[in-house]
Amino acid sequence: MSSNTTQFEVTIPTELFERLGQYVSDENRNQFIVDVIDQELRRLKIEKALNDPEWSWASEKYPELDTVEGVNQYLGYLRGHRRI
Repeated sequence: MSSNTTQFEVTIPTELFERLGQYVSDENRNQFIVDVIDQELRRLKIEKALNDPEWSWASEKYPELDTVEGVNQYLGYLRGHRRI
């Protein structure tokens, strides 16, 4: 994590703040929130990539893998050329 920081204000429901206090001490609250935001942003980045048509599996791009036989042939090729 960068040593540069930015302070900002966040408003959350009282009930959520109280639940946070049950699990995270005041001393660890800031780091917990930073970690949760970082984790969620990573998840969103992966989700975005998985939904990106450029990264998605398309039969038009790989017609040879559109059948079970084609997939099995490709897997056989990979297994035969794998380096250990």
